[in-house]
Amino acid sequence: MSTRGGVILRVVPGWRVPGWMRKHHDLAYAVTDRRVHGIRVKELRILGGTAGFFPGGQVDVRMPSSSHFVVAFQPMKVLEIRSLGGKLIKRNHYCCARCMRNTGVFQETDPADLSNQLIRCTKCGTEWETNR
Repeated sequence: MSTRGGVILRVVPGWRVPGWMRKHHDLAYAVTDRRVHGIRVKELRILGGTAGFFPGGQVDVRMPSSSHFVVAFQPMKVLEIRSLGGKLIKRNHYCCARCMRNTGVFQETDPADLSNQLIRCTKCGTEWETNR
């Protein structure tokens, strides 16, 4: 899932803080902008929280004041999950590390089997494997 202390979620452009988070957890998160490879990316820092990708690409989050996980992001809305120290925990399969966008497409014919599938960015042409 994630590490103690909290997580950083790098999210897609146009993302907004969910209403339930703004209403109930105003001190537990912060939204910042960061430049990654010259590209502006929004980051949601959740202090004391945990997060993880689940089947289908959704991201579930547990806020520090809660005992259960909530589906916080629908598929394709989160690029990466990082520790507060900046260490990569998990990257979305479709996220191109160069473009910092979910622009990857599977090159193989069987995307149901995600083990070691080749993915190519439709924007810059970078290729990577899923490495599951």
